[in-house]
Amino acid sequence: MPVSDDERWAAIDGGLYQVSDHGHVRRVSEGQQLKPATGRLGYPRVLLHHGGKPKTLFIHQAVAEH
Repeated sequence: MPVSDDERWAAIDGGLYQVSDHGHVRRVSEGQQLKPATGRLGYPRVLLHHGGKPKTLFIHQAVAEH
């Protein structure tokens, strides 16, 4: 997924990850964008790992909050 110049990023999950206003999620340490999966209700989601424990993040909710 290409990143555009007008894309704004906000820190989430203690600053380990970032979400953009375009709905992209990336890991800060590697700059790697995460590939979303589709949840059972059809919403895109990603798994964030913090301290070895996975946490599901629904992308639309993260964009709305930040």
